[in-house]
Amino acid sequence: MTTTLRGGDNFDSAAIAASKLTGTLPAIDGGALTGNVGKVVQIREFQTSTSTVTTSTTSVATDLLMSFTPKLTNSSLLVQFSFTGYSLSTSNGVEFDVWKNGTRMVMTGGGGGNAHSFLYNPLNTASRYESHKIQFLDNVSSNSAVEYRLYTQAHSAAYSSGIQSDWGVQSIIIMELEND
Repeated sequence: MTTTLRGGDNFDSAAIAASKLTGTLPAIDGGALTGNVGKVVQIREFQTSTSTVTTSTTSVATDLLMSFTPKLTNSSLLVQFSFTGYSLSTSNGVEFDVWKNGTRMVMTGGGGGNAHSFLYNPLNTASRYESHKIQFLDNVSSNSAVEYRLYTQAHSAAYSSGIQSDWGVQSIIIMELEND
């Protein structure tokens, strides 16, 4: 039996009995499906329930950090911070930045992600809590340990802000990816 499809007809492969499928199927090159991402080498996670609240208008280190040692000398690290930002009072903001080995990370174009997040409280409320995720891809060229740490700072010294554990744990996940 031969089936001919015309424009507008739908084909339902579930209607074909497996016994009717014969012959050699073409091989598919799976390499074309993956791009330049290789396999996952290792994944690590750290969680903390410690809050960091500050009125400082300069960067303050939080307890959300991880020292990570890549297994390969040429890999990419997918880094993700998840936390609850907190801002007390209206018209106050708080910034969150990732620092790598003690230096503030500045991310530029290229689709690698962003190492910065911001919370502003324009509402007429006493405080504001908001979930944040900071995720970025960092290429490393050695298997030396690297430390990623979240920092926070208030926009006004008159009001407290930072990260709060009252609304859940804060976490960092790092996934090492093999570069092809």
